[in-house]
Amino acid sequence: MGYAPLGDLDPTLPRPAAPIPLPASTIRMGVDVECAHLANPLVAATRLLAREAGALARIDGDENHFEVTVAIGDHASAALDHVEAWI
Repeated sequence: MGYAPLGDLDPTLPRPAAPIPLPASTIRMGVDVECAHLANPLVAATRLLAREAGALARIDGDENHFEVTVAIGDHASAALDHVEAWI
């Protein structure tokens, strides 16, 4: 089996100067991790919110404390309670 010669990798495309802004309606909550049953609680929380809850979420922090920001479409109390329950 032959191998093709490797060439130089294309450089990464330039990125915009500013990040994408957060949506106008979000809820942000801090999470303190007391005990983690998985290797990385940030990855676990990201997968849970994205896959199971279908949330547009941003998670930032470390294995001891992180902040979860979730885009919301409704400021009604029931909608906020629903987001809080997932977090």
